[in-house]
Amino acid sequence: MNTQNFNRPNSLQRYRWLPQLIVLVTLMAVAVGVLLLWSVERRLVSAAGEELTVAAAEVTDKLDRLLHERHGDILMMAHAFSLRAHDPVHLVSYLERMKTHYAPVYLWLGVTDAHGTMIAATNPALQGHDFRTADWFRWVRDEKSVLIAGVRAHEADDVETVAFSAPILGADGMLRGVVTTRVAVPALEEVTTGTVRSLKNRQQFTGPVAYQMIASDGMVFADSDVSRKGAHKAAADQSPAFEAARKGEAGFIEEEYRGTRVVTGYARTKGPGDLSAPQWHVLMRMDRDRVLEPIKSILWKLALSGVVVWLPMLLLLYWSTRKLRNEYQQAQQEGAWARAAEAALLQSQERNRAIVDTALDGLVTIDSGGMITDWNGQASTIFGWPREEALGRSLSELIIPLRDREAHLRGLRHFLNSGESHILNRRIEVIALHRSGREFPVELAISPVRIGDTFFFSAFARDITERREAETKLRESEARYRSVVNALDEGVVVIDVQGGIRTANTSAERILGLPLTELTKRAVGDPNWKAIHEDGTPYRSEEFPAAVTLRTGKPCSGMILGLYKPNGELRWLDVNSRPLHLKGDVAPSAVVVSFSDISQRKRAEERLAAQYAVTRVLAESRMFDEAIPKIIQAVGQNLEWDCGVFWRVDKVKGVLRCIDQWQHSSLKNDRFETATWHYAFKPGEGLPGRIWETGKPAWVADVCDDQQFASREDVRSSGFHGAIGFPVQVGGEVEGVIELFSRQVRVPDQELLKMIEDMTLKIGQLGERTRTEDALRQTEAQLQHSQKMEAVGRLAGGVAHDFNNLLTVIRGYSELLLARLESGDSMRKDVEEVKKAADRATGLTRQLLAFSRRQFIAQKVIDLNALVMNMDGMLRRLMGEDMIELCAELAPQIGGIRADPGQMEQVIMNLAVNARDAMPKGGKLTIETRNVTIGKQPRHEAIGVDPGSYVMLAVRDTGHGMDADTRSHMFEPFFTTKDKGKGTGLGLSTVYGIVKQSNGNIRVESVPGQGTVFRIYFPLIAEDAQVATGPGDIPAPAYGKETILLVEDEPAVRGLVHETLRLHGYTVLEARHGIEALMTVAKHNGPIHLLLTDVVMPQMSGPEVAEKLQSIRPGTKVLYMSGYPDHPVFEQGGVSKGTAFLPKPFTPNVLAKKVRDVLDGVKVA
Repeated sequence: MNTQNFNRPNSLQRYRWLPQLIVLVTLMAVAVGVLLLWSVERRLVSAAGEELTVAAAEVTDKLDRLLHERHGDILMMAHAFSLRAHDPVHLVSYLERMKTHYAPVYLWLGVTDAHGTMIAATNPALQGHDFRTADWFRWVRDEKSVLIAGVRAHEADDVETVAFSAPILGADGMLRGVVTTRVAVPALEEVTTGTVRSLKNRQQFTGPVAYQMIASDGMVFADSDVSRKGAHKAAADQSPAFEAARKGEAGFIEEEYRGTRVVTGYARTKGPGDLSAPQWHVLMRMDRDRVLEPIKSILWKLALSGVVVWLPMLLLLYWSTRKLRNEYQQAQQEGAWARAAEAALLQSQERNRAIVDTALDGLVTIDSGGMITDWNGQASTIFGWPREEALGRSLSELIIPLRDREAHLRGLRHFLNSGESHILNRRIEVIALHRSGREFPVELAISPVRIGDTFFFSAFARDITERREAETKLRESEARYRSVVNALDEGVVVIDVQGGIRTANTSAERILGLPLTELTKRAVGDPNWKAIHEDGTPYRSEEFPAAVTLRTGKPCSGMILGLYKPNGELRWLDVNSRPLHLKGDVAPSAVVVSFSDISQRKRAEERLAAQYAVTRVLAESRMFDEAIPKIIQAVGQNLEWDCGVFWRVDKVKGVLRCIDQWQHSSLKNDRFETATWHYAFKPGEGLPGRIWETGKPAWVADVCDDQQFASREDVRSSGFHGAIGFPVQVGGEVEGVIELFSRQVRVPDQELLKMIEDMTLKIGQLGERTRTEDALRQTEAQLQHSQKMEAVGRLAGGVAHDFNNLLTVIRGYSELLLARLESGDSMRKDVEEVKKAADRATGLTRQLLAFSRRQFIAQKVIDLNALVMNMDGMLRRLMGEDMIELCAELAPQIGGIRADPGQMEQVIMNLAVNARDAMPKGGKLTIETRNVTIGKQPRHEAIGVDPGSYVMLAVRDTGHGMDADTRSHMFEPFFTTKDKGKGTGLGLSTVYGIVKQSNGNIRVESVPGQGTVFRIYFPLIAEDAQVATGPGDIPAPAYGKETILLVEDEPAVRGLVHETLRLHGYTVLEARHGIEALMTVAKHNGPIHLLLTDVVMPQMSGPEVAEKLQSIRPGTKVLYMSGYPDHPVFEQGGVSKGTAFLPKPFTPNVLAKKVRDVLDGVKVA
C-alpha cells in the first residue's frame, strides 16, 4: 500500500510535462505553419508579380514595335507621295490600300497640301478641311520632320488617337504637303487585351487581370474598368506602381488600389529608336486575394487539424507545402520556357537574317505595292544601294530602267488581279539599273508569297555581266568558224551523242533541202529521213554512217546513199563520218559528217544501167506484156522515177486503158492506183491521149502547171510533179503509152529523150514478134475476168436482184388485189397469207444481205428485243440446236437505239458465228439485253464508256476464251485464230466498225477456258422504236397526171409498176432496156416529167440512160430502183447519195408516194 501511494505521485510527476509538451509542440507546429504559409504567400505573390511584369513588358515591347512600324509606314508614304503629291485619286487609292492592309490599326489616313488643306483622306468627310492651325501640321511644317503626338482627341477625331505626321518633301527640299495617320486607342488597347487573354489562359491564374495604360503625364488612356473608359488622371499620380514605372525599369509591387490589396506588374515603353515619341506606362494588376486563393483550403484544413490532432495537421501542412512548392516550380518553369521560346525566336530571326545577308545572290523583297521591304548585302553590292536607303522605296524607281517601269507595274497589277504571270517561278534574264545609272544584265528568279490576303514577292538577282561577255566572245569565235565551214562545197553537220543534229553549214542546207532551224529539230533516227541504198532498198536509221560511228566509235568513208529531199527530189551523196572524243573519253561525244553531192555522176551511171536493163529485158522476154512492166520498173528504178503506168489501146472502145502500174517501194499511193485503173483516154485527152494522137514522146516539167492534168486530181493530190510519156509503136501503129511520174519537178532532158526513143524502137520490134501471143493472152485474161465476175454475180447479185424482183411482184400484186377485194370477201384471207409470206421472205432476204454485208444502210430507231426475237429461227439453225443451247435474256421495256436494222443483225450474226466456232464440242450461247446507266464512277465492265444512259447488248458463250495477246488484236482486220481457209478475219472488225458507226462502244471480257462476253453499249434514244410498214401504216394514196418513162428489164416488175402508176392517174411509157427507152423518147412528142429506171440492166445501165436522157431533155427528173445494192455502178459514182432511190422490194403505195415526192421536189434521197 505504501508502495502504491509512493508510485502514483511519481507517475503524475513524470507525465506532467506531457500537456505542456503537446501545447508546446502544437504552438511550434502553428508557428512553423504560419511561417510556411507566409513563405508560400510571398512566393505566390512573387510568381504572380513576375508574370504580370513579363506581361507588362511584353505589352510595352509590342507597343514599341507598333510605333516603329507606323513610323516606317509614315516615312514610306511620305517618300512615295513626293512624286505624286497633287494626285488625289492616286493618294486616296494608296491610303485606302494602307488602311485595308493594316486594318484595324488605322482609324484614318490623310494628306494635306503645303497650306494645310486636306486633299486626300480615307474619311471622305475630312477632305477639304483646313488644318493649317493644327499643332501637328504647324510643327511638321516648321521642323520638316516626323511628329508622333501623344494620346489625345485630335482635330476631327471622335476618339482618342495617336497621331503620326510626316512632311512630303520635293526633290528640292520644299514642303509639298503633310501625310498624317491616326491610330485609335482601341487598336493600342487590343495589344494589351491580347496579352491579358493569353495570361488568363494559364492554369495558375484563377482571377481577372486588370490593366491600365498611362501617358507620361499621368493621363490614363486605356483602362480595363469599363466604367472608367476615356482619358482621366484621377488615380495615376497617387499610384506607387506608376511612380515605380516612371523610373524606367520593369517590375512589380504590392499596393492598395481602389481599396483592394493588389499585385501590380509595370513596364514603360522605350520608343522607336532615337525618335522623340511619347512614353507610355503599362500597369497589370491582379487581386492579391485571388493570387492567394489556392492556399485558402489549406488554411481551413489547418484550423480543422487543430481541433482533431496535431499530427494530421503536420502531415497536411507538409503535403500542402509540397504541393505549393510544386505549383510554384511549375509556374517558374513555365515562365522560363516562355522566356526561352522568345529568346529562341529572336535567335532564329537573327540567324535567318545572317543567312540572307551572306547569300551569294541578291535578295530583294517587295510588297504588293512594289515597295521594297527587304534588301540583303549582296543586293547592295549588285545595285549600289545600301539597305537603309533601299527599304521603303519603289522597286521600279530604284533598279528598273525607265523604259521598262510601266511594263513592270502593268505586270504586277495583272498578277494581283488575275493570279497569272509569265515570269514568276522561273529564271529570266533582264536589264537592271545600277545606282550610278549604268545598265547591266542580271539573272532574276521571282517567287510570290501569299500571307492572308496580301502578296509579297521575293526576287533573287545575280549579276551575269561577265557571263554575257564570255558568251559574246564565244559567239564571235563560232561565227569565224562557221564562215570557214560555210565556204566549203561539201556539206558538214555535227551530230551529238543522242543522234541530234547540232549544227550544219550552208552547203548541207542546200544539199539536204532544209534550213538549219529544221535540221536541228531532226535526229539521225528521225523517220522523215528517206534514204535508199544503191540497189533501191531503204536505208534503216541504224545503218546511217553517223549512227554506225556513234555506235562503234569507228569512222566511215565513201558510203553512197540516195536521200530524198523534202520536195521529193532524190540526191545521191558520198558520205564520210568521223568521231569526236572528249579528253579522256573512249566513246565518241559527237560525230562530224561530211558529204558531197554526186547526183550528176550517179545519173550518168543510172542511164547506162537503164539501157543495159532494158536491153536485157528485151532479150529475155518472149511476150510483149511481159516485157513492158519490167521495162517500166527498170527505167523507173534506174532513172529516179517514182511511178509508171502502161496504157494499152482498147481498139474496140477506141480508148487507152491502164493494164499495168509500177510504184517505187517508198511510194504507197492506193488512191492514185485505184483511180488510174478506172481512167480511159481518147485521142488527144490527157498526156496519154496526146501521145497516142501525135505518136511522139512528151515531157511535162510540172503537172501542176499543165492543163492536160487539170481533170486528174489524183495525180496532183499524190504529190507528183514531173511527168514523161512515150508511145509504144508496133508496125507503125501505137499499141500503147508508157507514162512515168516523179515527185520532183523534172526539167526536159534531151539525152534522156533520145535514149527513150531508142528504147521504144526496140520495144516495138518485140511487140511485132509477140502481137499474136499477146492477143491470145488478152483473150484468156478477159475470159478469166468474165468468169470471176459471173461467179460473184451469181453469189450476190442473183439473190439481191432476182429474188427482190420476184418479191416486188408478189408483194405488189398482193396489195393491188387486196385493194380491190371487199373486206368480207372470202379470198381476202388467202391473199393476205400470200402477202405475209412475201413479207417474211423479204425479211429473210434482208437477213441474208446483212450476213453478206450487201444491205442498204438506213438508220432508224429500233427495238433490240424485237430484232433478236426475229432472228431466233435463223440463229438456232446456224448454231445447231443439238450441239449449242441458245438462250435469250431480254429485259422488258428496254429503250430504243438508232441504228441500221440490217447492220445490227450482222453484228449479232458475226458474234454468234464466232461463239459457235469457239464451242466445237457444244456449249451455251446467251444473248442479253437491258437498260444500263453509266455513272461518273468507273465500272469494270464499262471502262472508257462515257457517263449516260445506254441499251446494252451482251453475247456470252462458254467456249475456250481468248488470251491477252489475242484480245489485243481481235478487232484488227484480217486477224484470225482459225485454221487457214476457215476464216477471213473480218468478222469482229466489221462488228467494231458497225458499232462505232452507230455511236456505240464495245467491251470484251474473256478468260481462257471460261468463255467470252461481248458487251455493246448503244446510246438510249427516248423515241418509240420504228417498225416496218404494215397494213396499219400504209402511206396515203398519191395521185398525179404527169408522164413517166418506165425502164425495167424484168417483165413482171415492169407490169406491176405500170399498173400501179396507171391506177394513180399517171401516163406511163414503157421500155425494156436503155436503147428502147431512148427510142421511145425520140418518138414521144410530149413532155416526160420523170424517168423511173432500174439501175442494173443489159446493154445500158440506169445511170447511163439518165445521163443521155437529161442531155436531150434537161428538165426530166430521175428516180432509180434496184434490188442489187453492191453492183459496181454504185461504187463508180453512177448513183450518188443525193440521188432519189427506191430499194426493192417495194409496195404499190410506197412506189406511188416516192414518185409523187420526186415530182414535187421533196428531198427523198
